[in-house]
Amino acid sequence: MKNHFDLTALGILLSLFTGLRIGELCALKWSDFSIGDKEFRVQRTMQRLHNLNEDTPRKTFIEIDTPKSPSSVRKIPIPAELMKFLQTAYVKNAYVLSGSENKFVEPRTLENRFKRVLKKCGIEKFNFHMLRHSFATKCVELGFDIKHKIFERNFRTRQR
Repeated sequence: MKNHFDLTALGILLSLFTGLRIGELCALKWSDFSIGDKEFRVQRTMQRLHNLNEDTPRKTFIEIDTPKSPSSVRKIPIPAELMKFLQTAYVKNAYVLSGSENKFVEPRTLENRFKRVLKKCGIEKFNFHMLRHSFATKCVELGFDIKHKIFERNFRTRQR
């Protein structure tokens, strides 16, 4: 990975090490990061939606909005292994995956790039969302009590 490091590779690592959803990753900006606190905040998600307006020529459009549930807005610690990659890729106020303030990488594009990486590695039958499952599996292997955390989060949401 070090020899072929680019922003797509950074996105793959971020998802694998943090469990980010593809839409959250694509909407992530450097302003969401606090390198000093070694964490970042998930507060947006990106998705491609069907355009219901028949007067426009485009059938779909990209929407960047807040996540669907309040519990999806969260702070995520940055693993130490990612810090050096993040520091070398930083571009103030830019989208993380594009390095641009005005342009972003949409989920479909990132999924296609990921498929090309997998093909070069000889890996079949794997999609980007499976990185999230890999992260969850690793958490369970390390003793993280997922059932307790899910119950605790749902209980707190109902109490509000």
